[in-house]
Amino acid sequence: RAGVPCERKSLYRDLNALSDAGFTVEKIRSKDTRYYWAGNPMTESDLLLFSNLVRISPQIPRKRKPELQKKLRAFVSLPLQKTAFSNLLSVVPESSVTERVYCNVEVLFDAILSGNKVRFSYRGTALREQVSPRRVSPLHTVSPYRLVWSDGYYLVAADEEESLVFYRVDRIEELTKTSFSTVDIREIGGDLDFDLDQYIKGYFTSLEDPVHMVFRISDGFLSEAERKFPFDATVEPAVDGSYLLTCDVSSDEALFGWLLLHSEDVQLLYPESAVCRLREFSRAAARVYVFDDTAESGINYEE
Repeated sequence: RAGVPCERKSLYRDLNALSDAGFTVEKIRSKDTRYYWAGNPMTESDLLLFSNLVRISPQIPRKRKPELQKKLRAFVSLPLQKTAFSNLLSVVPESSVTERVYCNVEVLFDAILSGNKVRFSYRGTALREQVSPRRVSPLHTVSPYRLVWSDGYYLVAADEEESLVFYRVDRIEELTKTSFSTVDIREIGGDLDFDLDQYIKGYFTSLEDPVHMVFRISDGFLSEAERKFPFDATVEPAVDGSYLLTCDVSSDEALFGWLLLHSEDVQLLYPESAVCRLREFSRAAARVYVFDDTAESGINYEE
């Protein structure tokens, strides 16, 4: 009667779609089988919770929050809208990501789901811009795997050298999805059972309880240092042509291993307590691996 074309099969599809979406559809068997919606899938307290989450969420741009709350209000009757969605919660200070970052997140989600690489320019901040502020950032083509929220969005991806790298999404510009397929994460991790979630958890856990540190960085190693220290850092030229990098970072074994691996390009200068720990860490490694003679090491390789 309303002029909407329909048939029996389309009605069944619609009913199944409602059930799949969480709506409770009940059936009354009689001469004329009838269907009815048994109730709202979300209670008033559920909607109030979602409304407050939207209000306080820093992941949502400020301009989009009223739109989302308006859509949530459509789930309840008009009288309930005045009570359930009244301003019972104040957020101070109210912070949220920018619209550009949110658009980047949408593109990245789309690329991850479709299994396509992305290309973008990466805006340097503390390190690169202090040394060469007018330098044009090259385009990066990476395989995106996961987005992480930790005081801002981070992209976990494999770069052109097929190494796992963390990029801050707020530094990503000119982002586009390419037609190239993403490299299998198991090839990047080097293990068929590589657990990306554990890798991410370990990376961000190592950033807890940061210590104020100063490093000497050789000329030409700033890009690598920026990848290791993604958070805000300061850098200034040293007398010998190197750079002094100052940042807050966790003093753990992962950092010490990285420092030993790149000892020709980066040295830890401060604090002295961390320098002493690094010395002992290197001595312990040397005691294990310095022996070339199997007899001295106490290992009979023939057995």
